[in-house]
Formats: sequence, structure tokens, C-alpha cells
Amino acid sequence: MGHYTHCLQRRRKMNIQELINGQTLFVVSPAELKEFALAVVSEANKQTAEANRLYTASEFARLHGVDVSTLWRWRKAGILKATKIGGNLYYKEQDLRKEVE
Repeated sequence: MGHYTHCLQRRRKMNIQELINGQTLFVVSPAELKEFALAVVSEANKQTAEANRLYTASEFARLHGVDVSTLWRWRKAGILKATKIGGNLYYKEQDLRKEVE
């Protein structure tokens, strides 16, 4: 029981790595658990939205430090997929990540 009391007295914010590596018992309120869950979901949604964002060829090329013609070569080689909307080509970050992994 002494360890439990010690944890309550030391109540402070810890980063996720400390939580994963630690062997400490944590007591959290339902409100704290809800706040944590919402933060995790929010971060996951943010990462998904960024991965699904559509970039024009010039934006995508600038973002990755390549020429637009490189995107064309990657498309022709099957390295990068483009999405065509209204006659314009758009690229997603997640499509390049899939090919690199």
C-alpha cells in the first residue's frame, strides 16, 4: 500500500514513454481517462487527415525536394499513385509512404 500512496503524492504529468517503461500503478479518474482518450483520438485524426491531404504536383514536388518531372517518372514506374480530379492530378502523402515502406 505504501507504493500506492507514493504514486498519489507524486502526481505529475508523464510522457507516454515513461508510462510504457514504468512499472508504477496509476490511479486515474474517469474524467482524466476520457481526456487522455480524446487526446489520442485527436492526434490519430490529425495524422490521418495529413496523410490523406491532396497536393498539387508542384506542392508535392516542392514538399519532397524533387522536380515535377520526377513525380511523372514515379507515376509511370508505379512508385507513386496520383488521383485525378477534374483533369488535374493530385498526390497524397500516404501514397508515397506506402511505396517507400
